[in-house]
Amino acid sequence: MNSNDLPRSSPEAQGVDPAGISTFLDRLESASDIEMHSLIIIRHGDVVAEGWWSPYAEERVHLLYSLSKSFTSTAAAFAIAEGLLDLDATMLSYFPEFDSEITDPHSRSMLIRHVAAMASGHLEETVERAFALDPVEPVRGFLLIPPDREPGSVFAYNQPCTYALAAIIQRLTDQTPHRIPAPSVARPAGHR
Repeated sequence: MNSNDLPRSSPEAQGVDPAGISTFLDRLESASDIEMHSLIIIRHGDVVAEGWWSPYAEERVHLLYSLSKSFTSTAAAFAIAEGLLDLDATMLSYFPEFDSEITDPHSRSMLIRHVAAMASGHLEETVERAFALDPVEPVRGFLLIPPDREPGSVFAYNQPCTYALAAIIQRLTDQTPHRIPAPSVARPAGHR
């Protein structure tokens, strides 16, 4: 989908203060440690602000690293708001079919909050090992890899954490994380 395919609206028509957008942009510009490439603000499905910083442009192809984490964390927040996802539940509680196979105590005690924070207890990336152990169900492969430390005690970039969280969200909602609508409790009356 191209951003040109999305409907446009004024910030005011969608309940967004244009002065707030300007203040945000001013702060971005004054932050020497932030290199902006582009920004699009969508409210209620309508683009209310967008722009690109030179040399970037709308038509220029741009690599997006770790974008799945943005969709997955947002979908997880929506699932929590809807009461579907419990951060203090174990991973295995969402994958009961793996219960008899997962015997490592650290794997069994891994909570949703641990994978959401990439604090599964593994000290390194496990994606290749997880897919090698079970290419059909990599969450099972991930849970079969005993964490090096107590879950929650150490951060390590580990893609199976995001993959497992996305798989749980998909099980709970029958939708992939980038398709999950905002919680109904957060939608103002009269808005889609």
